[in-house]
Amino acid sequence: MRSRQLLPVLVMLVLVGVVACGDEGNKSAERAVAVVEATIRHVASEHPPAEGAEAGDLPVVYVVSVGEETLSAGIQAEVVSNLRDEIEVRFADAREEAIDETAPTAPVKDGGVLVVLGEIPKLGNPAVVPVEIYTARHEHIKMVYSFVPAGDVWNITSTSEVPLDAI
Repeated sequence: MRSRQLLPVLVMLVLVGVVACGDEGNKSAERAVAVVEATIRHVASEHPPAEGAEAGDLPVVYVVSVGEETLSAGIQAEVVSNLRDEIEVRFADAREEAIDETAPTAPVKDGGVLVVLGEIPKLGNPAVVPVEIYTARHEHIKMVYSFVPAGDVWNITSTSEVPLDAI
């Protein structure tokens, strides 16, 4: 008899746990979207469209995610949708997809810039993310970006250049 009384309580605890885990996953995805968007905006502001681009052309930014966990298709789609009026964002599975190896300097295709994002931490404040920025064979740097939340957005609070072999 007592087990029948406990059954509804156990079911309720399981449901609360599932909802809490789902909510945590949503917050992690929202955080990832905000950090990726802030990174892309920052890089695009420092690397406007290439010379010869027509007025009104959006900057092209290729993004490759590296690390233990890559960015899900849902996160990628949300970033592309959110930035569609500002920046042409193209996600790639590997950096080679973004680089024109047929040209002597191996520039990024379509006059763009390549952002190689390290893993975005799911927890912690500030969020610290390694970022490589590549425009051509001898024009790339590695950075570490720090982010803090401000409402629904995450702002870059500091950037530090690191040696190319550091991360």
